[in-house]
Amino acid sequence: PKQWNKSREKNREAVKLLHETILSHAPEQKEEIMRKLQASTATAFYTPENFIKALGKSIHKALGRLPEKMLEPSAGNGRFLEVFNGIEGAEHIKKTAYEKDYLTGIILDAINDDTNVHIDGFETMPADENGTYDLAISNIPFGNIKVYDPSMSKSKNPARKQATTALHNYFFIKGLDAVRNGGLVVFITSRGVAESDGNKSIREYLVNHSNLVSGIRLPDNLFKEEGISEVGTDLLIFQRNDNKQELTEQEKLFVETQDLQYTEVGRDEKENQIDLSKTHARNLYFNEDVGKYYIWDVESLDKKHSLGLCTGNDRDQYGNLFVNWEMDKDFWEMDMEEELEHHILRDFKNNYDRKLTMQGTEK
Repeated sequence: PKQWNKSREKNREAVKLLHETILSHAPEQKEEIMRKLQASTATAFYTPENFIKALGKSIHKALGRLPEKMLEPSAGNGRFLEVFNGIEGAEHIKKTAYEKDYLTGIILDAINDDTNVHIDGFETMPADENGTYDLAISNIPFGNIKVYDPSMSKSKNPARKQATTALHNYFFIKGLDAVRNGGLVVFITSRGVAESDGNKSIREYLVNHSNLVSGIRLPDNLFKEEGISEVGTDLLIFQRNDNKQELTEQEKLFVETQDLQYTEVGRDEKENQIDLSKTHARNLYFNEDVGKYYIWDVESLDKKHSLGLCTGNDRDQYGNLFVNWEMDKDFWEMDMEEELEHHILRDFKNNYDRKLTMQGTEK
């Protein structure tokens, strides 16, 4: 970029070296490679390694075992392929990864000898791989970008058809297809999956075809060290259930949103007072955390579905109002890894169906 902000300044020399390497070794493909790199930056962001390591440790502790077969549908730099690294037996996990970006995929394949890497989109996964994975895990891309997948776009199910119009929705439903009955889908996603009124049918599909094991609202400053100032994301964990009978109270809350009115007064460029109040949809599953859990205590910790603290209302780069969540050591006594483990263990204890997993294994 022509302008380098402070958070990205550290990457200037690396980007220049990459550009020069592409120019030297693949001059005829330079335009295509750069175009694909630029396109991918609009739909992806990378997850801090300490968070991924803590997530893997927590899931392993909650399950008491490792998955035999794991899928990473949007692998990027491959960090989630290492989610269980350091845990005994992790080297035996059979891993499959999809990465649509050409250059990223080549690098990913070169540094991951233990992974079957496909340099292609998740939508190209063969139908005979559906229902074969124990775990699908990723920081999935987001955005209202259409996915060409006739098996879903021509579906008679409205939610499956709708899912092809937005990347994040598509990945959740496709991810459920990929795992076996009892298998887990563990995705970090934009808050639009939970917050958007237009995604209600997607949420209904998810909770009617799986169990909501855990939903955790992540801090807006989680990705700060990755060069992204603030981004609102959720960690959502579903366990596929092919014989779903009824919804839990938490799943009923997850389906619904409520319009909340935020009152705000500002001033225009002429210092005239103006009304900036706005209505914002809030998912009812997460809504109980807003305004309640500012101070650390055991009772709050056992009830909340978020990491860190709600620090009040703020506006994003587009001027949209949102509730800000942050990890702040001055006010919050737990570190991120410790609180994440607490939430994962609590939610798996309450919502994970071990009998369902045994049935899935037998199939």
